[in-house]
Amino acid sequence: MSDQIQIRQINHVTTMVKDTARAMEFYHRLLGIKQIQSQVDNPAITWLQLDNGVMVHLIETAEAPAKPGNIHHAFQVDDLEATRATLSRNGFEALRGGVRYDGQAYFFIEDPDGNSVEFCTAAGYAPAPPRLAHFKPQPSFQPLNRHSGASRNPVPQPSFQTPTVIPAQARIPHS
Repeated sequence: MSDQIQIRQINHVTTMVKDTARAMEFYHRLLGIKQIQSQVDNPAITWLQLDNGVMVHLIETAEAPAKPGNIHHAFQVDDLEATRATLSRNGFEALRGGVRYDGQAYFFIEDPDGNSVEFCTAAGYAPAPPRLAHFKPQPSFQPLNRHSGASRNPVPQPSFQTPTVIPAQARIPHS
């Protein structure tokens, strides 16, 4: 490869869970990872954040635990456009992307084995889109009532669509 991208830090990791309330008992109550406001219109994703800023996204799905098409790594960079250009010069085109509600810009590619890889900026990089009026943010964590056996969260399939999406590009074979 002719160029090297400068990764600033890991931005977030995703974890597929069957029951968000049960997962929050572990990630929030036991591990102490704080819940933050969601930055996308998807009630199946619960956003958590470590003190150092690295996030954990819990994605509630009947398909948990994670399978190859459901997970990705997110690498934070300072210059998203230069990163996209470097990847393009090396045969990797952005498949989708956009801007989240906190002004974090991002895009996804596939690595040579077909794994999803996200490149993103810090929050505040781009003008934030307005929140959709019909979206109701997920309420703050409430402990699981172990006697009811029911999750307080619905189980929609994960959708990583966001308000602003880059049209899909023609895929270039990676060799």
